[in-house]
Amino acid sequence: MARTFQSFIHGVWVLAIISAATSVGIVYGWQSHGWVGASLYGLIGYGSGVLFAYSPSMFFDFLELLGS
Repeated sequence: MARTFQSFIHGVWVLAIISAATSVGIVYGWQSHGWVGASLYGLIGYGSGVLFAYSPSMFFDFLELLGS
């Protein structure tokens, strides 16, 4: 049961981080460069979201770096 719960939480984490990073990339690209920027920055956001979803500790280290 614990393994199932851990897998579920990891799935929610992956979905949330990749969706958020892609959305931020799309919005930033759209505001600064239009359609082309939205698609390219969305792709960059997706790639960074995949990296952060793979390693949550890297995500929290990045947040700590931004805060200091």
